[in-house]
Amino acid sequence: MTASGGNAKGIKRYVINNAIKVAKIAPPSAHRSIIYRLYDKLVYRKMRNAIGGNFKFIVSGSSALNKSILRFLLNVGIPIREGYGMTECCPVVSANSLADNRPGSIGKPLSYLDVKIGDNSEILVKGESVFSGYHGMPELNSQVFTADGYYKTGDQGFFDEDGYLNFTGRIKELLKTSTGKYVSPNPIELEISRHPVVEQALVIANDRKFVSAVIWLNPEGARRMLKFSHDDFSVEKAMNSVRIRESINRHITKVNRKLNHWEQIRKWTLIGDELTIESGLLTPTLKIRRAVAEARYAEEIEKMYEN
Repeated sequence: MTASGGNAKGIKRYVINNAIKVAKIAPPSAHRSIIYRLYDKLVYRKMRNAIGGNFKFIVSGSSALNKSILRFLLNVGIPIREGYGMTECCPVVSANSLADNRPGSIGKPLSYLDVKIGDNSEILVKGESVFSGYHGMPELNSQVFTADGYYKTGDQGFFDEDGYLNFTGRIKELLKTSTGKYVSPNPIELEISRHPVVEQALVIANDRKFVSAVIWLNPEGARRMLKFSHDDFSVEKAMNSVRIRESINRHITKVNRKLNHWEQIRKWTLIGDELTIESGLLTPTLKIRRAVAEARYAEEIEKMYEN
């Protein structure tokens, strides 16, 4: 949807690139400005038409959407809404609707469900659509239900002041530093991945004195930042670029301002390898295989903790 800006020339390229920039950073709003209406007529409408143009409603689940991507899709007029659920709850627990939407949240719980936040910020669910237990597994059932009948989802979250549920990470995915502090990697990785030259990120913290990150380069984002043509660009040039590294470093500084001091990224390393399912680094749902990545880049990780 955004590639056309790189191929256009002159004033057309300027308009397209500025429209894309506005869509990525502007807060979605029903009160559209004159400049938005202009961009919609010249750019956004063509983007919607390029992917069919007739979307009424799109629901996203499984994993939190990158905030920049979510803003972009909403601003170009694609009605995407985030929700949350699991098989044990048949399956929806909460969702944003067309009429009631708070971008970045996973919506409000369905009316027939009782949802609350338990110990360790765990999301607990009780209601008609929640299963009664795993067949023939009484010991497991005693572990996944509270004494008063709430299903323990294993997910962490919180309610905001208006009752919208927000997902922050999986309890099983929590990393524990050598100083005993817990770090939820998923939200931090998502924030790091918002940078245009970052493909994905992996937070390292288990049994470590401080938090670090392995960052994979987004070649196309790097090419655009360096303003190279396709023929002149190479991953090697991007990896050696001071501009690329300084830009990532500034982004990490911004991310750290939102984190507790023990969660902040102290060091990071940039990887130029391509992330693919075939390489074994990604799952079929395009998530990083943590154990595989940590083993493959063990040398790079250890260098961050030297001295």
